Amino acid sequence: MSKVDGFNAYQNSFFSAAMKDMPRLTGGPENRIDRRNETKADNSKVEEKNDKMAVSAKKIAETTGNVELSDKAKALLDELKQKYGNVDFMVANYSSEEEAQEILSRGTKEFGVLIEPELLEEMANDEEVKNKYVGIIEESTQKLSDMKEELKGAGEENGTEVRSVGISIGSDGTVSYFAELKKAGDAQKARIEENREKNAEEKAEEKKHAEKEAREERLKGGPDRYARAGEDEAVKSTTVKADSIEALLEKIKGVNWDNIAAKTPAREGARFDFSV
Repeated sequence: MSKVDGFNAYQNSFFSAAMKDMPRLTGGPENRIDRRNETKADNSKVEEKNDKMAVSAKKIAETTGNVELSDKAKALLDELKQKYGNVDFMVANYSSEEEAQEILSRGTKEFGVLIEPELLEEMANDEEVKNKYVGIIEESTQKLSDMKEELKGAGEENGTEVRSVGISIGSDGTVSYFAELKKAGDAQKARIEENREKNAEEKAEEKKHAEKEAREERLKGGPDRYARAGEDEAVKSTTVKADSIEALLEKIKGVNWDNIAAKTPAREGARFDFSV
């Protein structure tokens, strides 16, 4: 083969390789397909989140819908929902702490407030009573928010997470506070420590991958909200209840996780352990 022929063959080979990589380098069809797939995945994630919130909202609506309320009570309920956008308000009768917490567990917002219908009616017809309990709700949500922030740093160290907090107000005016807790296993704590050391870009990429895996698990009927990507091992969870936020905080700090058995992630709607 002459030098000219050899050079021509080299040119042809180089040109073929360049054309093969062109879509990737220039954002051609293959790359556009990848981007479309990513967009579809992102849209699917949003749709799935919206579906989950819609189901929870439906459960809350059914809880309140089963209660007969006067027009004034309904108007007050709407007023509270509009004023406190980070609170799920639920109206239902309950006969035990477990039942109250089960109802509160249906919420999807930062806080849940359960009010018995008799008290809501009294609030709707008496401005003084209304102001009293609206004041309790406002002060409580602020204190609970501060409590969660205080516990956040400690939780990152020992693997304890406050999953949700709620308030129940009985027809006799009794106010109770609930906090649902989860304890990460050793493998989970190792991942928490590893994640803490990663930079923001790596965390964002990992979160995206974790959400994809979690979505695939849910589509296959995998673990529910207790489980995140890589967290399919047994977990410890419990719910604490107290008559004041200060007492609730002390109970949360005093939970003896050694006395709580680890369980595989429960399905949505599972009951809670009130052993604390």
